[in-house]
Amino acid sequence: MAEEKLNIQDIVNIVQIVDYAANQGAFKGFDTMRNVIEVRDRIDAWVQSLPQNNETDEPETEKET
Repeated sequence: MAEEKLNIQDIVNIVQIVDYAANQGAFKGFDTMRNVIEVRDRIDAWVQSLPQNNETDEPETEKET
Protein backbone atom coordinates (compact mmCIF):
# COMPACT_ATOMS: atom_id res chain seq x y z
CA MET A 1 0.00 0.00 0.00
CA ALA A 2 1.35 3.43 -0.97
CA GLU A 3 2.00 5.91 1.81
CA GLU A 4 -0.75 8.52 1.98
CA LYS A 5 0.40 12.10 2.52
CA LEU A 6 -1.57 14.81 4.25
CA ASN A 7 -1.33 18.22 2.64
CA ILE A 8 -2.54 21.73 3.42
CA GLN A 9 -5.62 21.37 1.22
CA ASP A 10 -6.66 18.38 3.35
CA ILE A 11 -6.48 20.61 6.45
CA VAL A 12 -8.49 23.34 4.69
CA ASN A 13 -11.09 20.71 3.82
CA ILE A 14 -11.27 19.63 7.48
CA VAL A 15 -12.08 23.21 8.51
CA GLN A 16 -14.84 23.30 5.89
CA ILE A 17 -16.22 19.97 7.10
CA VAL A 18 -16.32 21.23 10.69
CA ASP A 19 -18.13 24.38 9.52
CA TYR A 20 -20.69 22.31 7.62
CA ALA A 21 -21.23 19.89 10.51
CA ALA A 22 -21.69 22.79 12.95
CA ASN A 23 -24.24 24.42 10.62
CA GLN A 24 -26.13 21.12 10.43
CA GLY A 25 -26.31 20.87 14.24
CA ALA A 26 -23.95 17.91 14.53
CA PHE A 27 -22.43 19.18 17.78
CA LYS A 28 -24.79 19.19 20.75
CA GLY A 29 -24.35 21.30 23.85
CA PHE A 30 -22.59 24.57 24.52
CA ASP A 31 -19.36 23.04 25.86
CA THR A 32 -19.00 20.65 22.94
CA MET A 33 -19.68 23.38 20.40
CA ARG A 34 -17.25 25.75 22.14
CA ASN A 35 -14.49 23.09 22.10
CA VAL A 36 -15.08 22.28 18.43
CA ILE A 37 -14.99 25.96 17.46
CA GLU A 38 -11.82 26.60 19.48
CA VAL A 39 -10.00 23.75 17.72
CA ARG A 40 -11.43 24.82 14.33
CA ASP A 41 -10.23 28.38 14.90
CA ARG A 42 -6.72 27.22 15.87
CA ILE A 43 -6.48 25.04 12.77
CA ASP A 44 -7.73 27.85 10.55
CA ALA A 45 -5.29 30.34 12.10
CA TRP A 46 -2.43 27.92 11.47
CA VAL A 47 -3.47 27.43 7.84
CA GLN A 48 -3.78 31.21 7.36
CA SER A 49 -0.28 31.73 8.81
CA LEU A 50 1.34 29.54 6.15
CA PRO A 51 2.91 31.07 3.06
CA GLN A 52 0.44 31.09 0.18
CA ASN A 53 2.67 28.98 -2.06
CA ASN A 54 2.43 26.03 0.36
CA GLU A 55 -1.20 25.24 -0.43
CA THR A 56 -0.15 21.98 -2.07
CA ASP A 57 2.77 19.67 -1.49
CA GLU A 58 3.68 19.67 -5.15
CA PRO A 59 7.12 21.08 -5.92
CA GLU A 60 7.25 24.29 -7.87
CA THR A 61 8.54 24.04 -11.42
CA GLU A 62 10.85 26.62 -12.83
CA LYS A 63 9.79 28.46 -15.96
CA GLU A 64 11.99 27.98 -18.99
CA THR A 65 13.29 31.14 -20.60
